[in-house]
Amino acid sequence: MGKEEKNTAGEKKQPVRRQQSPQRVQQAAQAMQYSSSSGVQRGYIPQNTGGYRPPEYPDPRQQAFYRQQPQTGQNTGGMQYVSSTGGGTRGFVMQGNTGSVHPAQESRTPDPSHKKTVIRLVLLIAAVIAAAAGVFILTENNKKAEVVRKDQRKIAQMQDELARYDNLYLPGVRVDGIDLGGMTPEQAKNTIQSQIQQRNDSWSVTLTYQGNPVVTYTAASLGMAVNTDEVLNKAWEPGHFGTLEERYETMLRLQEEPYEDYTARPSGDNSKIDRDLAEIKRQLDRKPADATVSDFLPDQEEPFIYTDEVYGMELDTDQLKTQLYHMVSTMESGTVEIVPEMIEPAVKRADLEKMYQKRSSVITPIDRHSPDNRNENIRLAFSRINGYRLDPGKTFSFNKVVGSRTTKNGFKTATEYVYGEHVEGVGGGVCQASTTVFQAALLAGLEIRERHAHSDYVSYTGYGKDATVSDTKGHEKDMRFRNTTDYPIYIQAEVTEDPTNNNRLICKVTIYGIDMENVRYELKADCIEILSPPLEPQYIKDKNAEYVTYKDQQKKVSEAKEGYVYKAYLIRYENDVEMDRKELWTDTYKAQPEKIYVGVSDREE
Repeated sequence: MGKEEKNTAGEKKQPVRRQQSPQRVQQAAQAMQYSSSSGVQRGYIPQNTGGYRPPEYPDPRQQAFYRQQPQTGQNTGGMQYVSSTGGGTRGFVMQGNTGSVHPAQESRTPDPSHKKTVIRLVLLIAAVIAAAAGVFILTENNKKAEVVRKDQRKIAQMQDELARYDNLYLPGVRVDGIDLGGMTPEQAKNTIQSQIQQRNDSWSVTLTYQGNPVVTYTAASLGMAVNTDEVLNKAWEPGHFGTLEERYETMLRLQEEPYEDYTARPSGDNSKIDRDLAEIKRQLDRKPADATVSDFLPDQEEPFIYTDEVYGMELDTDQLKTQLYHMVSTMESGTVEIVPEMIEPAVKRADLEKMYQKRSSVITPIDRHSPDNRNENIRLAFSRINGYRLDPGKTFSFNKVVGSRTTKNGFKTATEYVYGEHVEGVGGGVCQASTTVFQAALLAGLEIRERHAHSDYVSYTGYGKDATVSDTKGHEKDMRFRNTTDYPIYIQAEVTEDPTNNNRLICKVTIYGIDMENVRYELKADCIEILSPPLEPQYIKDKNAEYVTYKDQQKKVSEAKEGYVYKAYLIRYENDVEMDRKELWTDTYKAQPEKIYVGVSDREE
């Protein structure tokens, strides 16, 4: 309640009606909003205003306006939305006095100027909202319409481009190398058939081997048949079946990836080609063959004779068939070279030449006083050993290889050492042969299986390094060794002149085999004990009257000798550095008493 004031005339002033609150006006304006996403006006709509809702999607170009409705009866102070199309009212309509009014002022008349100000403010806010909503709706509708127009233009374009080939082959469709694009089915058939006969007459494929013709195929020899209709019908399918989009995509794809087909077809199961290739394979296929040592000629400076390796061949007929079938189906003439796959042998000649080297070579001197028969016995034994091949895992036996020492077997009588005595016997001298072979085998790294020492010192080698042999029944002694390598062993044995002394002969044995590279062996024997000789002489009856004849005669043939015990070792070197020392055996050479021969005959009186 305001205080009463007096005017100049002393009269009381009339109470002034309270204006609508600006907050009320703002709340009413905010209640009217337009949803841009649905295109429907929303907000506060008073009830019982007699208005109606405009169409769901009003034309944004139509502008709504507000006007003050003339009122009859009670003053509602309302504002109505009038569509430019003549529709009913819509929007916020003031219903009487919505603000709170003092009771003393209810009978007073509102100020017209203030009411107009409020109306103008509400109209301005509503106009801004309506304009913004209209612009958004127009933009969204324009976008949708543009998308539809683009789709329609694309469809029309596809229809136009495909329509040109409704009755024609699409570009990129090829048969027998001919592009049928733009041809009718009849034109395509005539074009294809016109060249078939000429093509068949001129087509041929020749198989060659190392440049030489083997077999020639023609269309007539293969009985090739042509099915034009089937091929052309199949070639018609691209771009003429499916949805509009599928047909159009096919048209575009053919520009990058042309369709290819051919009318030529080989007849039957191609049995002629199959038979020809099977026969060619039979003739060409072969297994590889390794290079070998075909012969060993021990008397030559280069004793080995080699056979060259042979490369194997295998013909891949499946690959040839594929190539031939393709040339038949595409009617491509030409030559096809038969090229078998080469199969390498496991061993080549160059490998063998590097592999087979000297493993050892041993020389023992022949005493210059050695009789001819003895030397001949050595030569005969070596002749049966020279060039001998010992395969892997096999054992060499001196007695078996040389044979029995008999005159029938070619041996001669010569001095030999038997049980401490030098006696005449058939085959004298072969012990030097066996000793030389034994040492060579040992230094070649082979396994010694049997070896026997002499009973006394021999002139051609040292204690612990000899190997005596005998084929006397009941007293057999052999010298045997085994080939422990993976390749054959070859033995070269000969009696030859000493290169350092022309007046002397030597026994020389060389063993060849797989290269030992940087490994070598050495035989060493050390005396570990000296045995004293007996004090009493040994008397020997000279039954053959070799030295003396009568009982009263004596002849000393040898002095008393010490005996020895020797231990032998095999030393292995790598790059001349001792790597291993293996104990082999211990030999005992008995002490010998003084030997005196006495006669056995009585003198005649």
